[in-house]
Amino acid sequence: VLTYFNKFYSDLRHSNFYDSTFVRSRLESIRKNFALTIQNDLLLLTFDNIVLNGPANLSNIVQELNNELLLAFKGNQYRIEQINQLFKRFQVLGKKLPNEVLDLPLTTVEGKTIMLRQIIDKSDKTLYVDFWASWCEPCMHEMPASERLYKKTDTLATFVYISIDKDEAKWMRALKKIAVSGQHYQLSNEFKSPLTRYIGFNTIPRYLIISADGTLR
Repeated sequence: VLTYFNKFYSDLRHSNFYDSTFVRSRLESIRKNFALTIQNDLLLLTFDNIVLNGPANLSNIVQELNNELLLAFKGNQYRIEQINQLFKRFQVLGKKLPNEVLDLPLTTVEGKTIMLRQIIDKSDKTLYVDFWASWCEPCMHEMPASERLYKKTDTLATFVYISIDKDEAKWMRALKKIAVSGQHYQLSNEFKSPLTRYIGFNTIPRYLIISADGTLR
């Protein structure tokens, strides 16, 4: 199982993952080669990866997988909630952010309030948005990679880091520690904001791509 999925996920880095025929063949391979108990878990892992990494043109496959998994995990409330959250995330891709999200107030490093709408309007480039927190070890671990990405693509994208720290002092201390280039803001109500509810995520790190016209990619 491990060897199979190492190969599958390595293929995510190649363009053929964006080919629906390729993805369907991989899904059929899972259905044919694994026992049902393992099969459902592997399909869910694949569903998760498609939602987080795949393009919007896989929408038919995502819909079919969603229906299949809801039946497979019927009665397992934890899994059903997980599937519903993933499907919700996929449904908002390719759509413009609603006003309640665009009007979301964020705190600048100077202690001023700014709306997400203003951040998007000020940039004529795509926004790369990183949700993180000082208490999130995986978030902190990924910051050097984000800085390397910034140095390669800063002319193509505006890098925005949104901390969900409740404690401003901890946020500021962490900023000095990570020392990454870009715009930094604080969202103090963590996972209860209109933005996190709209996108449907409750874990970090979480990365978003928002086009210059406010469309979630």
